[in-house]
Amino acid sequence: MQKRGVETRELAGENHPQYGSERDEATRVKISETMAGREFSAETIERFREAKQGSEIPAETREKISESLSGLERSDEIRERMSAARSGAQNPQWKGGVSDSYGVGWGKARECVRERDVVCQHCGREGNERRLDVHHVFRFGCSSRPTRPRPRRHTNSGTSFSSVARATGKPSEVR
Repeated sequence: MQKRGVETRELAGENHPQYGSERDEATRVKISETMAGREFSAETIERFREAKQGSEIPAETREKISESLSGLERSDEIRERMSAARSGAQNPQWKGGVSDSYGVGWGKARECVRERDVVCQHCGREGNERRLDVHHVFRFGCSSRPTRPRPRRHTNSGTSFSSVARATGKPSEVR
């Protein structure tokens, strides 16, 4: 690597002077204070993103993140914004217009059906041990009223099923 016409070495991995050692707590605090409130340019953020791409988060870190998020309740407005932010082309699973999703609002409708139906509508099992699955009462492209179609994410167009009933029964049999 060359910097300003002078031959330099690559300061990464084993070539870095800090390789294999950890900073003490006082140094970490100083670095943290120095970085507080610092804003990065769009180019710098893009470089950060590219550097992290393909790296895997260690299991211990994933557990810490999971623990910090458990029990977190988000408002309906926040949930809608999060859903909209990952819809369409923003979603990493985007397939160029082909969508297997039920669309924006389905998550909220599914939670409403689970609150309304505390037991499986097919076999009567309670959803305490395992969350109940939610299925559409009508086929995905159909409606009960052809003249005025019902939105697919409407609470009345869903019903709850246990995993046992899902394996043995047919959702269309229950109404």
